[in-house]
Amino acid sequence: MTARVYTGDIRRQLPRTGRSAYTIRQDSPRTIRVSRDGPSARVWLEMLAARLQRDGYSTELQEPTAIRPLRLRITRKHART
Repeated sequence: MTARVYTGDIRRQLPRTGRSAYTIRQDSPRTIRVSRDGPSARVWLEMLAARLQRDGYSTELQEPTAIRPLRLRITRKHART
């Protein structure tokens, strides 16, 4: 079972990655998606995923489609401490 994910917690992780051109979207109380346009979007999202995984989040890099950009799906598998 997943626990609630807060956008504020994810936003605090973003400045530490050294970039600011991103989109963050709360899709449900338990899911957040982050995307970034640009030539290094995949590298940036992979770096963010590694940082979030160290903090206990579950991440999934979702490939782009005809209408959606490359994005990182973020959930949390355990309760917030």
